[in-house]
Amino acid sequence: MTKAIRFVTIVATVRAGRNDMHTQHWGLNDSPFSPNCLDFFHESPTHQESLARLHYLVENGRRLALLLGEMGSGKSLLLRLFANQLRQQSRQVVEINLLGVDEDQFLLTLAERLGARVTAGEPRFAVWRKITDRLAANRYQQLDTVLLLDEAGEAAAGVLQQLLRLIQFGVESACGLSIVLATSGKSVGRLGPRLLDLAEL
Repeated sequence: MTKAIRFVTIVATVRAGRNDMHTQHWGLNDSPFSPNCLDFFHESPTHQESLARLHYLVENGRRLALLLGEMGSGKSLLLRLFANQLRQQSRQVVEINLLGVDEDQFLLTLAERLGARVTAGEPRFAVWRKITDRLAANRYQQLDTVLLLDEAGEAAAGVLQQLLRLIQFGVESACGLSIVLATSGKSVGRLGPRLLDLAEL
């Protein structure tokens, strides 16, 4: 049984006009209500535990973790914070939001963010080869690769198949690949039984 990670709501939605007013009034450079602002992020005990679990995943070479929480609960912000922490540890991090992304877009984006040179319309097998070459290069450099994939429950079926393929490649090549899929509890079933069975956190 997969152990899910749950969150409390930490970010309120405030209209842009009110954000500007509060920012000017209090002399702030950024709005504390912005979902992208890490400066005002408050790590509750739940968030601290979740970050600790995610670091455990990477540090112990685990393949796949699920980050579950309802809309507005802080999943995306937590992923961003985790990404920053990993980069400070000299790990390669790729962040992709999977909402509305098809299979070809996913592979192209992943290849580009891993540092490969790709062009639109390039054959899928060629893009896949560049992805695996980059992962293998990271392994030779003893560099862990971490994929942080938001809105995973909204991913296209072809994207989910490519994730299964990536996990299998990671196992066979021992390339130090870890994947975190963030989604809501309502959407987690869309990931399918194979991915859910592979989740280790």
